[in-house]
Amino acid sequence: MPDVLKTVLINEVRQRAQRVEKWDRETPENLKGYPLSKHIPTNWDGRIGKFGCIELKNYIKSPTNNLILLGSAGLGKTALAVSLVRFFLQRGVVNSGMLYSYPEFLSHLSFREEDTQGKKQRAYRTGALILDDVGANIRSGELTDNRAGGIFSLIDQRWAQKKLTIITSNLPISDGGGRVGLVDVLGKSAWDRISGDCTIINFSGKSFRTLQE
Repeated sequence: MPDVLKTVLINEVRQRAQRVEKWDRETPENLKGYPLSKHIPTNWDGRIGKFGCIELKNYIKSPTNNLILLGSAGLGKTALAVSLVRFFLQRGVVNSGMLYSYPEFLSHLSFREEDTQGKKQRAYRTGALILDDVGANIRSGELTDNRAGGIFSLIDQRWAQKKLTIITSNLPISDGGGRVGLVDVLGKSAWDRISGDCTIINFSGKSFRTLQE
């Protein structure tokens, strides 16, 4: 192998390692130590089902631009999302990642950029964005055009740049009876963007938090 190519490969390995280290530093303590392999074996069949396992394996092999993880709280959606981004950083699929909670994103909509420490702009640029817990604590009467417009702007720009976005939510995609669904929270325009090239995995079962008590 030519020395120039060796140097390029060595530098690439170092850069990937640095990106993973940065991701690990920014990952909340309660989500560290979850290797992706923990989520793939058949013991996950009971949580995301056999079809979900197939969908997940296909997604890992060839990631779509968007991934949506749905299910009740405490089922491991965020842990899986964090492990996926770490895996993609290791493999060079993306060069950067960010975990941004939906409640924090909403709180930043009315802030000046300098007051958010650049988080809003980073969310637009990062290679892989986890928008976590979308719809948390939102009731139908609290949905506003400002929120819908803010989320559409983020999703639309990431869609146009073909950047990887992972959404986790406790909500169903759509629900009648006056209850809020994910489509209601995102808005139809944003949902149309994100669902056009998307893998959806549904979680079920008992909360890990309940089982650990």
